[in-house]
Amino acid sequence: MITDTTFFTNEPGYTLLDRFKKTLKHISARFPKSTLLKVNKSLVREGKKLRYPKNLRIKMFGTIIEEIKKYGSDIDIALCKEQPEIWKALGLDTKGLFCNCLG
Repeated sequence: MITDTTFFTNEPGYTLLDRFKKTLKHISARFPKSTLLKVNKSLVREGKKLRYPKNLRIKMFGTIIEEIKKYGSDIDIALCKEQPEIWKALGLDTKGLFCNCLG
């Protein structure tokens, strides 16, 4: 179930989606047999990073964005440290790309 406290806010109007690793650690500790943890085995190397495949990231972010937008269609979404290609695939505005962590 998604509640209004599911998503973390750095600044008014900007929702952070770069908390997934911490969330997985939490899930692992509380629900070690969760199917969500199996997705970790699908990591691929992109440059120096191990990441989920692009198609999976798009699907995950799309689901999260859909839920966020239920709270207000005017909420600005920023994908911290994500590639512009992913932003575009999700229909997000790529003008003025920024990282929530840096403000």
